[in-house]
Amino acid sequence: MSMRIAFLLLIVCISVPARAQLERVLPTVSFSAVAVRQVGAMEVKQRIHYSDGRLRIDGADGFATTILDLRTESQLLLMANHTYIVLPLDDELYRRFFPFRYAKRLKPDAVAGRTATKYVFDHDGALDAGGYYWLTPDGIMLRCTYVTGVYGMEHRHSDSLTDVKIGSVPASLFTVPPGYRQVR
Repeated sequence: MSMRIAFLLLIVCISVPARAQLERVLPTVSFSAVAVRQVGAMEVKQRIHYSDGRLRIDGADGFATTILDLRTESQLLLMANHTYIVLPLDDELYRRFFPFRYAKRLKPDAVAGRTATKYVFDHDGALDAGGYYWLTPDGIMLRCTYVTGVYGMEHRHSDSLTDVKIGSVPASLFTVPPGYRQVR
């Protein structure tokens, strides 16, 4: 029996650091902003809203809206044809907005007129990515730049927030609107 307990303790000890390593920094305030994503020559702008562990990303083309719920680790896709689907949380999607805690702190800096601290990170998520992010004292990641190596080619990514407005965000933005039906 003691061998089984030792094995169980070993599994728990191994899994706890792995879970802590993947812990994300979440904002402590509600806010709305414009998220600007640049990958190579492509640039996409999306309106986002954050409150209490939930992030709404309005589609750039009006096609779909994504609502990430970090409390339930799920995502809700609202589509233009008034249907929606509930999926498991996409870690690679929310990496654009919430950094890992294990990054190394570098120095205070200013981004878009706001006070932030610059951090360096490597091996973020499933992609072997490394770069920098700038985090405000209230946990908003204002900017993130990193390089990924996909199929032997380097891709430069830049995610930034503009027009950041701190304040309450209506709870209705994080729910399924009337008239939508669920698809499976």
